[in-house]
Amino acid sequence: MDALRNTKSDFLRAWRREVLVKLAQPGKEIAQARRLARVSGGSREVLSAWSSVATAPGTAHSGTPGLQRAHLTAAIEEMCQVAVRPHWRRVHAHLASAQDFRRDAMCRDGIEALLNGLGPDIRWNAPVLEIHSAGMKHVKPNGRGLLLSPSLFLQGGAAVLPSLPGRAGSSPVLIFPDRPSGHHCSLLDEGRSSLAATSRLPQESLAALLGRTRAAILHALRDGCTNSELAEKLGSPRVR
Repeated sequence: MDALRNTKSDFLRAWRREVLVKLAQPGKEIAQARRLARVSGGSREVLSAWSSVATAPGTAHSGTPGLQRAHLTAAIEEMCQVAVRPHWRRVHAHLASAQDFRRDAMCRDGIEALLNGLGPDIRWNAPVLEIHSAGMKHVKPNGRGLLLSPSLFLQGGAAVLPSLPGRAGSSPVLIFPDRPSGHHCSLLDEGRSSLAATSRLPQESLAALLGRTRAAILHALRDGCTNSELAEKLGSPRVR
């Protein structure tokens, strides 16, 4: 949704053009996906509406204008077919690499370092995980744990779901932006690895000296970028 409106991302530019061309084609097969792409609140509004299915399944409306609750899941599935599944091998490779990297970081440096390394707007201030992002609400895990979910497409800061959609009482989900930092990297560039685990190691060594936020900034700047591009890479809207 909001990823389709991001015209400044080199990583998403070719993907965005491809998806918009598909959505512009006539026919009713992806009508719900077109409606989903027009949601003004973008991914966060859709995530909020989707997660509410778990807490209020009997409600007729999804909370997303133009989409009834019964149609919301179908719309998300249509959008997935159009925008994600054609590139799933590359997306999955990146997410698997991100998972391995986070696991290694936790084993090496501990859970506090893991949580503090999820982004400049996410900080562990025991016993609270502070997330400075638009629309963030107070969520109590109540012993349910926390599921970490890296995202290639989420724009801006992190988002939190109180539980998995359709699974009331499950762990809350922290979705955080995690995109390759290479200046010339593209989601559609099948010839390159989306994010080799080894490419993260120099940043980790630098983080030990300077701190994770400063290391992330220097790592993002190595290929050159504007302030807005830097903010996108760091998942922070506040970089100036």
